[in-house]
Amino acid sequence: MDIMATVSDRETGEVLERLGPFDSPGAARVACGLAAGVVLQWERQGLAWEARTADRVYLVPREMPEG
Repeated sequence: MDIMATVSDRETGEVLERLGPFDSPGAARVACGLAAGVVLQWERQGLAWEARTADRVYLVPREMPEG
């Protein structure tokens, strides 16, 4: 199964965009950085990788979904 990244508004939490599908979490994180136009700093948050800009939150699942 493929990995999808979620881009949300930092203040409201509203989902603004879904990026993907990607073959791996690493590929999804690279694509998020390209979409953001900046180098993102990723942190582990539960079952996801999270990066923030001034106005957006980028989430990528840490593991490949089973299926």
